[in-house]
Amino acid sequence: MKVKGFFLKINTPIKYCLSSIVSFGIDYGIYVFFIRYFYVSATISYIIGRTISSVINFSLNKFLVFKSKEKKLGLLREILSYYILVVVIMVLGSISVHIAVENLSLNEYIVKPFIDCILFILSYCIQHLIVFKKRRSQKSI
Repeated sequence: MKVKGFFLKINTPIKYCLSSIVSFGIDYGIYVFFIRYFYVSATISYIIGRTISSVINFSLNKFLVFKSKEKKLGLLREILSYYILVVVIMVLGSISVHIAVENLSLNEYIVKPFIDCILFILSYCIQHLIVFKKRRSQKSI
């Protein structure tokens, strides 16, 4: 029984990594597309990619990774807390990309994955501990 529980706990981080890879692929694809074809700055492209991929990422994490069953007010709480996290991560990421590209003259295609890897760990911890935290069902008396 203990071994099975151990593998179930490892399973969530692995699923989170896979979900993040899918979301990053969408995010990075949009980022590159806007830089290359619309000549949008790296900072704005970062924000556009993050915004679009966040919808897919929320769905994957809610239903497949953390298997949240929250509905109504619980779902609203998850959505609000997730998008507060998205904004925080987006601000940290876009400022970091801006500084790296504009001030340090680093390549915009290389710097984004590096920054996102760092933010990945922060995002997992917050989603696991706050956004999709398992709630005890309230018993009616």
